[in-house]
Amino acid sequence: MTSQSILLVVLLVGAVLANVSQQKCGANQQWTDCGYCEGSCDNPNPICTLQCRKPGCYCLRGFVRGPNGDCISQKKCRALKVCPKNEVWLNCGTCEGTCDNVNPICTRECKPAGCYCPAGHVRDEDGTCTPVGQCPKKCGKNEYWTTCGTCDQFCEQPWGGPQACTFDCKFKCECLPGYVRGWDGKCIKKNECTVYPECAYTTCPANTTCVWTPRWCFTTPCPQVSCLPINGGGN
Repeated sequence: MTSQSILLVVLLVGAVLANVSQQKCGANQQWTDCGYCEGSCDNPNPICTLQCRKPGCYCLRGFVRGPNGDCISQKKCRALKVCPKNEVWLNCGTCEGTCDNVNPICTRECKPAGCYCPAGHVRDEDGTCTPVGQCPKKCGKNEYWTTCGTCDQFCEQPWGGPQACTFDCKFKCECLPGYVRGWDGKCIKKNECTVYPECAYTTCPANTTCVWTPRWCFTTPCPQVSCLPINGGGN
């Protein structure tokens, strides 16, 4: 057998093997001679280079590698309760902080089940959950950055009484001295405060007053105010 014949046989065998390999790709996958990096349920949007990886089966666009190695949609990842890095699954979701608003004013109403930032993490500009301490240290008007912050003071404290604070340090933006957080989360002077928004539409009986009373709810509507005795306070 001549060298040309041997080369032809090798090429034919290689073509057959490649064709067989391509036919073995699973659902939502495709064969490519120039492989690429793939997302996963834990990291759906990895930072990739343009360098070709080894030939093989890769997930189609819009799919990621699931825990068992199959290519699945991100929606199915959520159904499997598999969350991206630095996120946790919550059946009773809550509002999340961001680097621009580390401690948002949240109701206790349950949000849809899904992946949320865990304690000590907030959403950055890219939508990724990142440790609060790694956020760019920029604060809003009438605020300053501190590595040992405490609880915020609001226009009106929950249940009409003083806010109970711990001595735990938090990375956060705090209002400047003499300022409190308004209902939109911005720091304003105390004399610029207004009543809690829901109270503007709530009529209370005589000798009672409308007070902000945040609570957890599993259904809607979820009122966040109550009418409490003017001199009695709340429990």
